[in-house]
Amino acid sequence: MEMTEYPVPIEFFNEDKVPDWLEVTIIAPAHLFPLLEKFFHLTTPRVVIRYSEQGLISDCAQTFVARIPYSTDPDDVLKNLDAYLGLLEDKYCLDTPIYLETRYIHDGRDVFTAFQVSPRFTVIPKWEDTSLPDDIVIRLNPGRVFGTGQHPSTLLCLRVLEEIGDEGFFANSPTVLDVGTGTGILSIATAKLGSGAVLALEVDEEAAGIAGENVSLNRLEHRIEVSLMPLSKIEGCFRLITANLTTSVALYLADDICRRLMPNGFLILSGIRHAQTEAMVARYTGRNLKLVKLYRDGSWGGCLFTR
Repeated sequence: MEMTEYPVPIEFFNEDKVPDWLEVTIIAPAHLFPLLEKFFHLTTPRVVIRYSEQGLISDCAQTFVARIPYSTDPDDVLKNLDAYLGLLEDKYCLDTPIYLETRYIHDGRDVFTAFQVSPRFTVIPKWEDTSLPDDIVIRLNPGRVFGTGQHPSTLLCLRVLEEIGDEGFFANSPTVLDVGTGTGILSIATAKLGSGAVLALEVDEEAAGIAGENVSLNRLEHRIEVSLMPLSKIEGCFRLITANLTTSVALYLADDICRRLMPNGFLILSGIRHAQTEAMVARYTGRNLKLVKLYRDGSWGGCLFTR
């Protein structure tokens, strides 16, 4: 997957307006990108990372971009990052120093523009106009929340949704449970594909607020309910469950997720490193689910299960 390149000039902090993100751009040999990605995921919650997967086959310098929510004390992250880059330079005896540049971003408009996220859907920021038909448009205000559709794990979910949609799954308006909805993008996509009622669960209050706003932007309040209720407290079963989660959360929630899937229903599970899919498949097939198909996008994997 190719990364959309953005100009990254240095900007100084404007004390009159607290920024939403600190964007970090690193130019380094591409074989270091998995190590950089691991560093950010371990040190920064809700970090958004972008780089070219195709560039990983080359050792030449490539661009790695990470967006850090300003609420997570980015100064501390930068201090640790500087030390970590120094260790990488020494360990790998690099001829050229690793280049680091930063800038502050307000409300995501600098980096979030309209793009076609799948064969069917185009994501449009709430501040942009479009003449595209409403049924193929997903309007989003990303806020500081994960899930604009640009991450491979979200792309995988959308790909699977469209595949089962092409096979007629949504013809009978199935009920949907979206676990860890983030911006609400998957809930919105399922509703526009023809689902019945959608319950979008989120444990983060800020994310739930953004998801609710995005449901309203797409005029789907009558179809999608955003809730902070824990998964363990949810009653009833669903024909479709989407769960774009971290590996540890997906493993932890396996029992609760499986209990809420109807017979002959589908579970779409994503957010998994490809190397971790075997453990994920073992956990869910051990709870009476059947693996239908595995998906891969670069180093990320996804699973489609049925009961």
